[in-house]
Amino acid sequence: MPDHSNDTKLALWKNDNRQKPTQPILKGGKPQTINGQDFWVSAWINAPKDDPDTAAKVERMVDALSGLLGNYPIISVSLSPVEQQAAPSQGYAQTSGPNDEIPF
Repeated sequence: MPDHSNDTKLALWKNDNRQKPTQPILKGGKPQTINGQDFWVSAWINAPKDDPDTAAKVERMVDALSGLLGNYPIISVSLSPVEQQAAPSQGYAQTSGPNDEIPF
């Protein structure tokens, strides 16, 4: 399994500058670098647009988590590459299905 570097880790905090519902509720504190390229990280928590009570509950939950965690991010994410599937052994036909490794 490949080692995880900080190059593929993201962190999200409460967006303290949020002024309207269309803005992200969570943001990265600084640009995140992935494979040498900088990205701003933003996240929205989906709540039905026709149910303002659910949206308000989500905002209160984020506020509570932010208060509990202080300087720690609310969400941490690690990206890892999909490992290539090993080529089939020589001498056996490639099959598909749940018994791929059985040679008969």
